[in-house]
Amino acid sequence: MGILDKISKKDKATGKKTKVNAKKAPKKAKKTKANIFSSAYKVLKKPLVTEKGTFMQADGKYLFEVSKDSSKDEVAQAIKKAYGVTSVKVNIINVKGKSRRLGKTTGKTSAYKKAIVTLADGDSIQIYEGV
Repeated sequence: MGILDKISKKDKATGKKTKVNAKKAPKKAKKTKANIFSSAYKVLKKPLVTEKGTFMQADGKYLFEVSKDSSKDEVAQAIKKAYGVTSVKVNIINVKGKSRRLGKTTGKTSAYKKAIVTLADGDSIQIYEGV
């Protein structure tokens, strides 16, 4: 009964039980893949695949749709967490929603925020996989 002996030991001379404090190691927060990327994917919604964006990739610039309340610093940190590359410059554009018609009814597309991320020389992001 080795477990019980660690908790309470008898003094051989006196015959009394004395409690020994078994110290437990503090629990560390586990770094899972979901924890690492959760904040990054709250900021980055999706990469924007457009004709203009593909031409910009030759210059090391990538387009992303980001959340409406995100700032340039948050976008730069999210790019570093999600893709592991450093960004040199981040430009943000608010895109207005356009009015659209379907028959008689008119509607409006939703507005969004677009980020143009310029990467350091030699860095690249693999956006098109399996195309």
